Amino acid sequence: MNESIKKALSFLFLAFLLPFISNQKSQANVAFHSEKTNSITINSTTIHDSTNIGIFSINANDVQLNGKISQPKIAATNLLSESYTCEATITSSGVQVSSSLSGCLGGGAMWTGSGTPATTDAWVSSNPSVVKLTSMGNPQSRIVTYLSAGTANVTYTNSQGCSKTIAVTVVATPAAPLTSPVSYCVGATASPLTATAATGNTLKWYSPVLRNGNTFYDPVSSAPTPSTTTVGSTTYQVAQVNASGCESSSRANLVVTVANPSVSLGAISDVTTEATSFTITFSNASVGLDKYSIAAGSSSAMPGFTAVSNQALPTNGTITVVIPRSAA
Repeated sequence: MNESIKKALSFLFLAFLLPFISNQKSQANVAFHSEKTNSITINSTTIHDSTNIGIFSINANDVQLNGKISQPKIAATNLLSESYTCEATITSSGVQVSSSLSGCLGGGAMWTGSGTPATTDAWVSSNPSVVKLTSMGNPQSRIVTYLSAGTANVTYTNSQGCSKTIAVTVVATPAAPLTSPVSYCVGATASPLTATAATGNTLKWYSPVLRNGNTFYDPVSSAPTPSTTTVGSTTYQVAQVNASGCESSSRANLVVTVANPSVSLGAISDVTTEATSFTITFSNASVGLDKYSIAAGSSSAMPGFTAVSNQALPTNGTITVVIPRSAA
């Protein structure tokens, strides 16, 4: 037995020398010493023991007694107080945390390590600017917070020297999607709301709900279709979600206005029979008013006049009306 094996093992070896000299049994002298060890590895298995272990050892393969050489027999007995593979685990809400995971910026959880934590550096983040560990008074647990996009290794070590490392990737959250206000006339047929998300992202809609006099926004499975039965405005919210499942930290508001159109018209000047057009000025158009229509009072009121229907309302506040000559 060579010296490296004797130093690696924390077993108690009992050496019995069984040479026979002149038909009498003789016993060789053996050395005894004690060693303190926390862990050793035998055939890829790590074994722990927290006590001093007595070790018998011999210094030669053969033992010479009374001028004769005899081969000793060695019997080994494992007297370790405990023997197991070194392992530490980390759980979150009772579920074991996998060896690697992705988290969304701004998220986090409470992690708890197994066993008794080490007295120093029980919890370590390799990149605290990405993953922050906060103590809540219990050395066995930490609040894990995802501060910025990037990667970090979080390692937990218990008092036996066993450790567990979790590789964490923090994913950035997308910006809020783009929206535009929507207007309807009372009783008009409405369509599902729309917003613009970045390529590869999806939209997540929220509808307003009134509870105890306060407005809350509850998630809905698809884009809501606003009601146009009554005059008023309603604000919806929408977020976008990236491929990693991370939702934008803020939501965009989308205001839907339902109203009867109203506008203030200016005075219309008289025209002669030679006129081919006249102008109408307007102001104070109601929110969402963007089209106009003009028709003659009757078929005989202005022979040859072509009615105008659903034309875009000019932004300069002036509508030019074309009339047939001599119709004035």
